Amino acid sequence: MIYFTAATKGVSKDRFLVYKRIVELLEEMGHKVIAEQVFNEAEDWQNMTDKKEIVKIQRQMSKWRKQSDMIVAEVSQACVAVGQEISTMLHLNKPVIALYQEGMERPCVLGDEGSDLLLLLSYTKSDLPKRLKEGIGYASERQDSRFNFFISSKIGNYLDWIAKKRKVPRAVYLRRLIETEMQENEEYGQNE
Repeated sequence: MIYFTAATKGVSKDRFLVYKRIVELLEEMGHKVIAEQVFNEAEDWQNMTDKKEIVKIQRQMSKWRKQSDMIVAEVSQACVAVGQEISTMLHLNKPVIALYQEGMERPCVLGDEGSDLLLLLSYTKSDLPKRLKEGIGYASERQDSRFNFFISSKIGNYLDWIAKKRKVPRAVYLRRLIETEMQENEEYGQNE
């Protein structure tokens, strides 16, 4: 499942057509895409005043992000909310494809995240299908299988310190330690 996000405030109708095309292409590739928050938000969300309804929508969006395998974000227009969604997905260790249209200013999308899960791709309307396929391929190779285990608070504090000091998510740091050990372990290399 793919979570799609993009800026909605102050966006032209032409930009929404590009968003719809991206969603259509992803669906044609066989993916289930969650995008209603982008298209419904443009119509209803910004005019809402009922705080309970706003919280309900935010919780639903959070649930969708957690259930998704990856996020595709159209980032040609700067938007803090989209940046937060990208950051959330990276911290959930989910791949992010950030698309921006050529000819527009190259966005500075979370450049310091230090994650191999973030792919920033430029596109034109004509090469959009090809670029999306490339992005999905890249993201699919980086999808992780979840592995949960308990750690002491001392280890947790150390991982938090590493994450802050090196600007690397805890899971990425642990994955790199294991990958290094795999490369250095001659016995494992013989079994591959």
